[in-house]
Amino acid sequence: MTYYELNNKVGRISPIVFYKDCRTYFPDGFPTCPAVCTAPGCPGKVEPSYPDTPAPYRPQEGSPKPTHAINTLPQKKGIPTTMTTHEIITSKPKLPVYFDIYQSDNQLVPSHWHAHVEILYISSGSMHVICREESFLLHTGDIFLVNSGDIHYTRTIGRTETYLLQIPFDFFNQMLPGFASIRFQEYFSAEKYKNAPVFCEMRDHLLTMGYLYKNEKNGYQFLFGSHLHHFLYILYTSYVLPQSQSTVSQDTKTLTRLKDIITYVERHYMEPLSLSDISDRFALNPEYFCRFFKKNMGFTFLEYVNMVRLSHIYSDLMQTGDSITQIMERHGFINYKVFNRMFKEVYGCLPSKVRHQ
Repeated sequence: MTYYELNNKVGRISPIVFYKDCRTYFPDGFPTCPAVCTAPGCPGKVEPSYPDTPAPYRPQEGSPKPTHAINTLPQKKGIPTTMTTHEIITSKPKLPVYFDIYQSDNQLVPSHWHAHVEILYISSGSMHVICREESFLLHTGDIFLVNSGDIHYTRTIGRTETYLLQIPFDFFNQMLPGFASIRFQEYFSAEKYKNAPVFCEMRDHLLTMGYLYKNEKNGYQFLFGSHLHHFLYILYTSYVLPQSQSTVSQDTKTLTRLKDIITYVERHYMEPLSLSDISDRFALNPEYFCRFFKKNMGFTFLEYVNMVRLSHIYSDLMQTGDSITQIMERHGFINYKVFNRMFKEVYGCLPSKVRHQ
């Protein structure tokens, strides 16, 4: 089953929004795992003081060992498999945060950003993450944190189960005035931190949230909130990184310019877009614009525009009965041969195969 087939199942994550009128890229969000945890070694016991609370779940012995962060990501020649957009996230009813547990096979989430702080825990399998131009390979037991506003990309490798926790910016800012200047540590290797009591305690609170979420017993949200606050207390008191005000200002300026360019492309990607047009639009020298975009996005402006076009084409192939030629032309391609080649480089198959999936 493909990611997009899975994606048509009922999911709980809010869609990634391309337009102000909320045209969505992922129509139904990520798939979720409805099953109760049956992982070997899960005690599933009850804490004496909390009748409905499970004993903290710990990763089983013998799980694949994770690797440390890596600095390169293999890419296919031609169009890269990343793009950037803004993700709008809505909290699950009864919870102050967004939480989900989902299983996927080689799932690609293109580069995007949001104001929420995002925590990913790899319950099983592996995931490739690119965040702030640095690449990481995560394995079972690893935790990765995406700070507010960071552009990031994820791709699971084979069958993977992931815990996803997203915490609203306002949730932090109400308790920590000036939260915008705070950054947390990003990468927590299970191998590196396996004997660190603070990390193990923080991880156990996250796993217990997962148990409560999957079982969803009456009143579970109260216990979930308790473990959430313990998790955040450890995160804040043990894993905040110092950052100079000048660095924050520079990052904010760069990110604001990138978001303005991205917004413009999303509104005009179906039109001819030349480098001279876009550089004039943002009052930048064409050579400087090329260097700026490539440095901060990891690929050229033309590659990005074509990736945006292809993503919309893929969505229409799955959701409409329009002909491939109609869809291709509607989203800015005029050369069928070039379109087929680029589509296959990104998705690994021709558009006709996607249509028949």
